[in-house]
Amino acid sequence: MSGMALPWTDADTPEFCGPEHLARAMQMFRRWDSAEESEGRLTREGLRRVVELCYRVSLSTEEGRHPRFVVFVPAPSAEGHMGLVADLEPPVALTAQTLRRLVPSIPAGGHALFVVERGDDLLAEGVVSLRDATDVPQLGRPAVSFGLGLPGFTVRVDGPGQLRATEKGLTWELNTGHVRPVSHYAILRVVQDWFASLSLWLVRRHREEAGADAVREREGLGDPSLVFDSVWSFVLSATIAQGHGGCFVVLPDADETNLKLKYRVADMDLFEAVYRYWDACFDSALLSDAALLEQRTARWEGARRGMYSTARALANLANVDGCVVLTNRLRVVGFGGEIRVPEEDVANSACVDADPRSLERRGEVELQQFGTRHRSAYRLCARRPGTLAFVVSQDRDLRVFYGRRDRPGEVCLWQSLGAWMAGDSG
Repeated sequence: MSGMALPWTDADTPEFCGPEHLARAMQMFRRWDSAEESEGRLTREGLRRVVELCYRVSLSTEEGRHPRFVVFVPAPSAEGHMGLVADLEPPVALTAQTLRRLVPSIPAGGHALFVVERGDDLLAEGVVSLRDATDVPQLGRPAVSFGLGLPGFTVRVDGPGQLRATEKGLTWELNTGHVRPVSHYAILRVVQDWFASLSLWLVRRHREEAGADAVREREGLGDPSLVFDSVWSFVLSATIAQGHGGCFVVLPDADETNLKLKYRVADMDLFEAVYRYWDACFDSALLSDAALLEQRTARWEGARRGMYSTARALANLANVDGCVVLTNRLRVVGFGGEIRVPEEDVANSACVDADPRSLERRGEVELQQFGTRHRSAYRLCARRPGTLAFVVSQDRDLRVFYGRRDRPGEVCLWQSLGAWMAGDSG
């Protein structure tokens, strides 16, 4: 969906938007893509009311805190796959008041309030797990969950007036009075190229250490770049969820010029964790020996847990002020980093909005609208071509900067990005 050419863009929305504009964007998409089996069972009016209720409750407070929750209306194809955590009997008529009271009952992490539309009423029927069978990794295989969950209409409330509505793989966001589509960050060609290079390094090393037979055994198990996508998505989505913000700088080489690290890290290597997981993968259908299957399964599960444990620890480093610095092979150099590039050193550089695939320049970006974290990332990318910087704001916005190698001094900036395709941490 992220690569689909939509019939409109965020530029088609008013300067100041409310929940009605978010609902309208989703309704327009429904008219354009009429795959009803993947749509939540909602009429046009029902969809508008769900978004409006979520918006109104997002502005309320409970003991001084704004609620964060998810509302889910299943699609026909989701029937029979939902894991009901709590069943409300009888169902509760959904109003702003009842929704506000029900919000504390929704556990964090992959759960939502299950809502249906019956006639003119919206009813809360319980709490469900949004994961389905496709979210569970197949035994021994490297394929990981993409976190897309059950088909239907989902509204996620991240804070006061901050909503994300998702249906059929498309997400629109209402934040700070603006409505815009949100794309998975890995639509960016520079990110795809990075994952491809990581996969190439992994396969080469695996051939050298495990031999050609082991490489052939895993050729039918999938593409390792999908594992890198999932584990890096986990890092970014965990950072976004923490609400502190953060910056991950991926250097093109080992040169730490223009960086001062407050804390150095000697042994945190996400590439190594992925490699151990890849090496532990196997095709369970080829194993008839029960003892060997148990042994291989235990090794695979341990490597998988270790990979996501490393990813979670990496995300936590972003809670310390300053940037987290990594090599382009995912080895952590340090954190609490200070970027030291004076503005005069990049006076002739430009920050541009670029096509995510061709990198074709579409216009310049005014950096003064951003804070120190973003401007520092820009200066480093301008000074060090080939650098990637993933910047998460405290408002949970994700932006990616990239210093072009073929045009030194030009920095691409991509906005309206998300990282919801995180793998299951188990």
